[in-house]
Amino acid sequence: MKKLLSFLATFGIVATTTTSVVACGTSNPTTDKTAINLDSNSCDLKIYESINIKITNKTDLKNIQVNSKNDEIAIVGYANGVITVTGRAAGVVLVEVTADNMKEKSQITVTVLKEDEFAIKLSNKNLNLTKADSDTVEIMNFEDLKNVTVSSENEDIATVEYEASTGILTISSKNLVGETNISIAADNSPNNATIKVTVNKEDLYPIELDNSEITFNVEQNRIINVKQYSKFVNLKVSVVDENIATASYDASSGQISITANKTGNTKIWVSADNATTDKAITVSVITFDIKLDLNYVRLQSNDYENINIINFRDLKNVSVRISDDSLLKVGYNPDNGQINVNSMEKTGKVEIYVSADNANSVTINVKIENDIVQIRTDINQLGLTPGYDGVIRILNYSELRDVNVAASDPSLIKYEYSEGYIKVVGVRIGWTYINISTSNAGMLSIYVQISPTYIQLSLTQLTNLPSGESATVQIINYSDLRGIYISSSDERVAQAKLDGDIITVYAKEKGTTFINVTALSGGLAQISVTVS
Repeated sequence: MKKLLSFLATFGIVATTTTSVVACGTSNPTTDKTAINLDSNSCDLKIYESINIKITNKTDLKNIQVNSKNDEIAIVGYANGVITVTGRAAGVVLVEVTADNMKEKSQITVTVLKEDEFAIKLSNKNLNLTKADSDTVEIMNFEDLKNVTVSSENEDIATVEYEASTGILTISSKNLVGETNISIAADNSPNNATIKVTVNKEDLYPIELDNSEITFNVEQNRIINVKQYSKFVNLKVSVVDENIATASYDASSGQISITANKTGNTKIWVSADNATTDKAITVSVITFDIKLDLNYVRLQSNDYENINIINFRDLKNVSVRISDDSLLKVGYNPDNGQINVNSMEKTGKVEIYVSADNANSVTINVKIENDIVQIRTDINQLGLTPGYDGVIRILNYSELRDVNVAASDPSLIKYEYSEGYIKVVGVRIGWTYINISTSNAGMLSIYVQISPTYIQLSLTQLTNLPSGESATVQIINYSDLRGIYISSSDERVAQAKLDGDIITVYAKEKGTTFINVTALSGGLAQISVTVS
């Protein structure tokens, strides 16, 4: 008989978050090679809003650490050169960024706004003009602001005009070559916003790209666009290490095409005869990890289990093999990333090897024995955001002996175990496993993902759903998510279909399973389904 599957723990994240990059503050990026360089040293955000700040020289740094001086006001997460700041209560707090090979730390001043306050959000914070030139910048939330005023620090370099009915700033260069700042203030915004304006000679232009930092996988390709490319004379690209990546430039479209060759880090330099300076693109080529919702399985004879590859959409040519086909049969469905495991009559130990062309291989340990006690939990996946907690409940903890709980990567989460309940708190962005081990029931691993955003569902449990009937669940924060995907852990018990923000669950055979909900923008959730 199919062993009892996991249920989903209901845990409280009390408000949705949105991620933004336009609320960052007035400071301009630093480029000191002996310091931690950030694309902003200040930011304004609302309670429960999240913003991203990039470390522009992350490849030069070792063991980057990010810390909020007051988690009651704002919490932080860090992954792949991006710092995510989330507001929790009104106030001002410092976020410190350190690295082992830098003596000086960098700081970000974070202002979490009151309910009636707003950050001034601009469509652009850096303008490059020539003499007698002009450009426009939009105040994207001008309707929220009261009594907007604008000014230029040096009107001999550039002037500014503001149209209150549209929120458009028109910035015009004058007679002098140089730099100045345009300041924007509002009565209900605690901090001014600043636009840095650079006026160049007519024959020199700064190289501006739509992206200067990319992370991708071997054999993948990325396109970077050169802004105002028609101005440049003899624009060229050169790669520091062509073993890692190659690049080419199409002068007719202004596009730089980059192809990953092997794992590693390198830089691509973009230059032109009439550019003010060369521009660097930081390239990181990575190999994926295969993420499983189970990496240890215990079965009875003639039993079955389904194992989900959580990130199967990232993988190329997945292969599943076993060490002993007399004990086990396996199958893989590339459409939903599900590995179907069926035990035979014989007992014993066997290994399942999962590999892909663009990923590190992983091994699943399987033990087949009769009259066993199995660890049963109410979930086998848990999605969190930094600073928030979830609970895993061991349903049959009274049957278990010598229970021990450990994390594969304790730097990502904090956890406590007490009488069958495991409380888990997200610390920083990443993924890990909670491993539950016992002396009489082996081990069970719970996949934990910490993301900048999470998936909020209207229901997390569907109990006693009659066979042949259906039920719906709403994704409450659907508009905040990108690339949503749903799958059933056992389609013999229940199947699911996504239409907009509505998940429809169709009951099939009697049993228990769960519907997995993931998003490319981050986060995961589960719906526990019991079909009667």
